[in-house]
Amino acid sequence: MDKIRVLLVSDFVLLRSGLRALLADCTNVQVVGESAVEGETARQAQELQPNVVILGISKDGEDVFKTIKDFGTLAAQIVAVSPNQDSDFVLRLLRAGVHGYLSNQEAPSELVRAMDAVARGEVFLCPSASKVLLADYRYQSGMK
Repeated sequence: MDKIRVLLVSDFVLLRSGLRALLADCTNVQVVGESAVEGETARQAQELQPNVVILGISKDGEDVFKTIKDFGTLAAQIVAVSPNQDSDFVLRLLRAGVHGYLSNQEAPSELVRAMDAVARGEVFLCPSASKVLLADYRYQSGMK
């Protein structure tokens, strides 16, 4: 099996460095590049042709959704990592084209699971996001 080609995207250099160090131990992963959220991220992704983009979200601004939209023409699957676990925000990310979502409070092993899942074409939600989305769905449906 070919290695999963990963592009790390975050405005925080420290986060990108930490993700790179974490993924260095994964024998089925090759980090092909890093980028800030704004700038030439889409162009870099076109050049590098990653299978997976790990998108570290630092704020809930429109720049994140513009970046996701810019990736729309790529075959890469997007895994978003964010401190925001609000169900509306998570759903908005999914509607925008994200294939996986992780709270930044999850264990490092969840990132590896998410990356493997989306590389296979699956959708991945971390346990805490699944719990929030299910609770919101039940509330809106009148279920307990």
